[in-house]
Amino acid sequence: MHRKNQSQAEIERRKEKDKEYQSLKRSKEDEESKKARLNVLKENQINRINNESPLERETRLKRDADSFQDKIKNETESKKSKRKQKDCNNFAKRVKLETPEMKNKRKKKDCRNFTKRVKLETPEMKNKRKKKDCRNFTKRVKLET
Repeated sequence: MHRKNQSQAEIERRKEKDKEYQSLKRSKEDEESKKARLNVLKENQINRINNESPLERETRLKRDADSFQDKIKNETESKKSKRKQKDCNNFAKRVKLETPEMKNKRKKKDCRNFTKRVKLETPEMKNKRKKKDCRNFTKRVKLET
């Protein structure tokens, strides 16, 4: 009788291990299929962007900008700081990987955007920008020494 209970317990233990193994196997397969689906979606999106006309591109960019502005208006402070940190990290990664030609192109674009922004700014905005530039400069000088 004792052996029968012991073998029954062993069978139960094996069944539990088998269930755990099967669930791990399923979750791994789900993860792999999810990655494959995401890769296909990314490829489709890239192909769609590469094949779009200038008018389609302009409308897509406007739509993306509008949805981004709506998202920014509704976000909390913690989400805002996380988003800014993520943007900063992505920018740093992108800068590390760019070629000299890409770097020159980015700098020219930054310069054009800056001049556009300066032309449109009010005196209050100008003072705010100059104070910020001054603070950044002092921070940079402190780090250099």
